[in-house]
Amino acid sequence: MRCQNKFCIYQDNGECFHKEVPHDENGNCTRYIYIKISDEELKQRKIDSVDDLQYLAREEIKRHRKNVISEV
Repeated sequence: MRCQNKFCIYQDNGECFHKEVPHDENGNCTRYIYIKISDEELKQRKIDSVDDLQYLAREEIKRHRKNVISEV
């Protein structure tokens, strides 16, 4: 069965490997058990992700400026 919840412990590569998957009336899995992550680790991962995005944005700006200058 397909599963898009990457935080559920039963999900692996987009598939649910739980043998019996209970569903609600809308067909959504009701057996989610989430990976435990501390608040501090989550906070650090968010900070790291923002740092990565900001770095990538600067790289995009640099590449864009370089392309604009080389076209002139």
